[in-house]
Amino acid sequence: MPPRTVKPREAETRASAPVDAHAEMNLTVLRASDASIESIVAQSKHCVLYGFDVNSRSWVRKSVEGALFVVRRSSAPRDAFVVLNRAGSENFTREIGGEAFELERSPPYLMYRVGREVHGIWFHDESECETMCEAFERVMSGSSVGSVSAGGSIDERATSDSLSALFASASVSGGENPKRDVKASVVNGSNGTTVPRVLQPPRKVMGTSTEAPRATRSKSASVATTAMAVVKPAAVRAALLELIEDDTFIDRITKAIARHS
Repeated sequence: MPPRTVKPREAETRASAPVDAHAEMNLTVLRASDASIESIVAQSKHCVLYGFDVNSRSWVRKSVEGALFVVRRSSAPRDAFVVLNRAGSENFTREIGGEAFELERSPPYLMYRVGREVHGIWFHDESECETMCEAFERVMSGSSVGSVSAGGSIDERATSDSLSALFASASVSGGENPKRDVKASVVNGSNGTTVPRVLQPPRKVMGTSTEAPRATRSKSASVATTAMAVVKPAAVRAALLELIEDDTFIDRITKAIARHS
């Protein structure tokens, strides 16, 4: 008697479909701008990027916000994070790891430095911030010790200010100082070790506040969103990003895929 073929129950198939469909759709969108992306390691629904001006010791909000993905690539850099940028036409991609890479967590901020480039990533949900920071640390623990990011050399990092010193001396808009120091940890890309530090993450920054990080948009971004006589690739990308975060849309796509499977 030939062996029986046991088919998966319909309920089990439906239960697993939403996760697979959502992940596959995210990969498709990411690969549209970077064909080297192999897989998604972790993701968050929304973040906002801030840049640290070393000369003025102040934070400035960048025109970068959207869903953040930690990805694995087939070519260098092998490990990176990508922000599907709603506020501009180009996605924001940076390598994770390497000798010049420093990471510091201070929820709702994940702050990193590569050479002289210093940024803070703001997350609406602190638990998402913790999850993403853990994902960064896992990636860094497996990174090559001998690699150096393009943002700066080992010598540059050794001769410049420490990451915590930069944040601790940062000024905020209106000359205010944060009410208290924030306990945080710094992870260095060379060996993944964690060292306790004290820093001051951005509280009030130029052009916006942490309570409403999406309230201010650049003029060019607003014009690009509201006045489009011709459909451009950036508009298609922005529309896809909105649909990806729409649970109703994902549910309809999942049901449609299930019907045609």
